[in-house]
Amino acid sequence: MTTNFVDKSKQKPLVEIQSIPCRVDHTGPAEVSQYFHRETLSNGHEKATFRGRPLDGHAVFAPDGYKLYLLKEKRIAVDGSNKTFEVHASTDKLTVWNLDKEPSERDPIRRAMNWVQIAQALADD
Repeated sequence: MTTNFVDKSKQKPLVEIQSIPCRVDHTGPAEVSQYFHRETLSNGHEKATFRGRPLDGHAVFAPDGYKLYLLKEKRIAVDGSNKTFEVHASTDKLTVWNLDKEPSERDPIRRAMNWVQIAQALADD
């Protein structure tokens, strides 16, 4: 299988990337500010509501030397042997939201970022 990446991120404005624990039956841009209200707390975490549901959030940063990319699958070959993804945005952080649960080091996305650092340390040995 071949995977191709087409970088269109330089043509797009910077965006905030949010990971929200829900399924939204919509693909594409949205007027998020109409439904998503957040505030930053003194400890750096965030509180928000999305359609009336309480959310607790925290920023997760890419490890040094890495970037996070927002990808969109463009096309798939009929035989499934070729996939193309467009890079729509890049950033060094995203905000991860939990449904009525304080952020912690055990959150899956934060743990994934730790694995990148562990793998890099092992590769450097």
